[in-house]
Amino acid sequence: MQPLKTAFSKNRLSLALAVTAALSLSACNNDNNNSTPTTPATSTLSGTAATGKAFVGKIEAINKAGIKSAPVTVGADGKFSVTVENGAPYLLHAISPSGDPLQDLYSYAAAAGNTNVTSLTTQAVLDANENKPLAALINSWATATLTDAKIIASAKKVTANLKDIFTAKGLTDVTKINPFTYRFTAGSGVGLDGVMDQVKFTYNCSATACSYDVKNGESTFGWSATIDTSGITIDLKDVTNGGNPVPTGSYTLEIVTTVSGISTPVTVKNIPKPANKAEFCDDSSVKSAYTQTAGLTLKSCEFDGTKGRITAEIASPIGAIPYSIDYTYK
Repeated sequence: MQPLKTAFSKNRLSLALAVTAALSLSACNNDNNNSTPTTPATSTLSGTAATGKAFVGKIEAINKAGIKSAPVTVGADGKFSVTVENGAPYLLHAISPSGDPLQDLYSYAAAAGNTNVTSLTTQAVLDANENKPLAALINSWATATLTDAKIIASAKKVTANLKDIFTAKGLTDVTKINPFTYRFTAGSGVGLDGVMDQVKFTYNCSATACSYDVKNGESTFGWSATIDTSGITIDLKDVTNGGNPVPTGSYTLEIVTTVSGISTPVTVKNIPKPANKAEFCDDSSVKSAYTQTAGLTLKSCEFDGTKGRITAEIASPIGAIPYSIDYTYK
């Protein structure tokens, strides 16, 4: 499980980011009076790419219109953050430098936020795609028939098949583990990463269908494509805390986002309060979301123990538009 600081920080700032992005786009459209083309709204998908060890290669995201992102290089720790034009659901494709498409990984995101790209997500997407080659989806995502419901059903199969190994690796609430969003550390050998170290998939694909073998260590794993998934619960859109338990607290957080003089309030209840400025402001993944989202620039961050303020600006055809996000913990 992630430290409490990181978990609540992502939830708090990600919510404000969503509000800010919507307001900023609206402000740009209004100011331009539809006379100047605006920069397309974008979504950022971040997570970990791994098969136990960190994936080496690049990741691209494809929106439902078939528009691809620029590929980004996966970090040495398996972390990535890719920005693509809005349009869920998204297909994520991890590109192996080997050039062998069977070494590529795949994932699915029902919304922007945290999304893993792993051997487990690849297996789930393959199952949802009725064991048809996943490489074909890259250029046909706009017409693909994969849905949230199909992906959820297949993710449940992954969790049901592996729940005993999840338990053996020290994971809890194993019936709620979502392989698409559950946070882990690549190369650590523990938790979900330890599961992927132990359970390996080998694929053999023709032009129209794929078969696979699964190993649990050195032994053949009796993987069941028809396993009973009753009791397994998966929420694809729970991207704020990666499928892990969301920390709760006794504070009500009031967020006010102001863009071009227009303010919009948001209230979030039952969350913990940061202990200091460092805990409030220091969140590298959220800052990364700003820097890797077209036109967004974070300017400053302050916190006095009860109130916090983030200032930023968004680029537009008429110039930089300032906006601020104010937080009050009560």
